[in-house]
Amino acid sequence: MPPKTRIPRERVEEAAFEIAREKGMSAITATGVAERLRCSTQPVYWWFGTMDSLKAAVRRRAGERDKSFLFQPVENVPLYKAAGINYIRFAKEERELFRILFMSETKAVPILESTLDENKEELLGIIRMQTGLDDIRANRLYTAMWIFTHGIAVMLATGAAAFSEREIGEMLTDAYRGFLCRFRGREEIS
Repeated sequence: MPPKTRIPRERVEEAAFEIAREKGMSAITATGVAERLRCSTQPVYWWFGTMDSLKAAVRRRAGERDKSFLFQPVENVPLYKAAGINYIRFAKEERELFRILFMSETKAVPILESTLDENKEELLGIIRMQTGLDDIRANRLYTAMWIFTHGIAVMLATGAAAFSEREIGEMLTDAYRGFLCRFRGREEIS
């Protein structure tokens, strides 16, 4: 009898990731992954042990996909604004992955203490470099812009609104200028 073909771990993870991209995290089942791979469920459990472990791998891969969007340059657009445009583009183009990363329930943390996303420190560095703001004001600007940008992204991911690229760019510029003006002002930040 010929030896059984072993399905590599990467193929199992990729199949689960594609299911998540198309239908969301709740659509990932051992049976669904096995059907996509045209095999039994054995490789799923062999490599990952549990569905929670496989879903954690999918979530990690979704985060990598998000980061690959986030830091792409946008022609004639400053780096920080490009990150906002790309975050919104990710929500629009990868709706299910966006929902997995940014629209699932998590433990509530006071917003200024929250990391909001894995890229916060890198984005804060860009803000400080582009604006000269101190750490406290840069964090406040980051938080305000993240909330604003996230709102646009959620509206696009859920289909609640439709905006052109021009409209998105103008809204981000207006919000950024307003927040920057406030945080560069002399008013006390508490």
